[in-house]
Amino acid sequence: MKLHADLERQWTNNISALWRAKIPDLPALKEHLPGAVLIAFDSEGSSSDSDGLASTNKVSELGFAVICTDIANSKLEHTGKEFGDSNDTRELTIELQRKPKVERTAGRIVRAQLSDVEELVRDFLADLPGKRVLVGYDLNRELRWISTTFPFLADLFVAWVDVQELVYHRCIQSSPTTLRIYEQQSLSTALRAMRFSCHKTSATRAVNDCCRILQVLAGLVQAVPFIMPGPNGPRIPRFSLYPSLRKPDKEKHPFSLRITSADGRRLPPRSPQEVADAFENHEGLRAVGLNWQNERVRQEGVRFWWLSFSTQEALRNFCTSVHGSVFEGITLCVILDFEEMEESG
Repeated sequence: MKLHADLERQWTNNISALWRAKIPDLPALKEHLPGAVLIAFDSEGSSSDSDGLASTNKVSELGFAVICTDIANSKLEHTGKEFGDSNDTRELTIELQRKPKVERTAGRIVRAQLSDVEELVRDFLADLPGKRVLVGYDLNRELRWISTTFPFLADLFVAWVDVQELVYHRCIQSSPTTLRIYEQQSLSTALRAMRFSCHKTSATRAVNDCCRILQVLAGLVQAVPFIMPGPNGPRIPRFSLYPSLRKPDKEKHPFSLRITSADGRRLPPRSPQEVADAFENHEGLRAVGLNWQNERVRQEGVRFWWLSFSTQEALRNFCTSVHGSVFEGITLCVILDFEEMEESG
């Protein structure tokens, strides 16, 4: 979070205690995790004022999301919604102004006036045990909004962490000479770099971004590998996950294969993201697909995993390495000829 020079001077004594309780890095966050409750906060709809600072009088929506499981052992999933569902995330949306077109969201949605915000937020957080830690991504706007509009919010948290700064720290571990390039990475860039789904429309909801912020934070805590833009511009490879078995398509995926078991048994029950994670060390992997759309196969597993690679060489290297190998007690068979197969369940 890069702060305007005037911003810090404008903060009142009502928020100074929270400001001093900043969690500066990932090691410090891990020390806070025992007994902590992580509460993501995001706002939508503000613009810049004459000083170039985020305006607080045009906020149209507030979003809050609380992760109700241990983030160090949370299920990362692929989308922010899946992350929220799998980790029992509690969500609240406060609409201050109705937006004509927005993405779908879960959790409670309340249309309210500014005068209603304090009661709604206090009720939402009232029964949460433990130390409340405020989580955000580039918290400039949200902290200024709290300090100028509802400073009572600062009293509800014992500390705060800006996930954008943690992403920045993670980037410079591998490229210390390119600090300026990594300083202002967006949430969408961080999601793509971790192979999480990135919402492509500008009509995002604040609470959905809260789930995405928590997803990125979970990836950092769990040390998920990621690739950030280099000094010559973005070089993040496009990676896709499909919840169905893909049909042969030589034009879109010319270097594809299927994995099955050598003895015809079902493969271990793994989601597309978990399959991608299992083979993440193989260079050139660009897509994974498998039938993952009904509860039975989620419990029993499927008979085929589909993988696509960026080059013929990557495909061949994968085949040489994986064909005949044992994965969780099952000998894997790699098929390269794209014969039509029926997924039997």
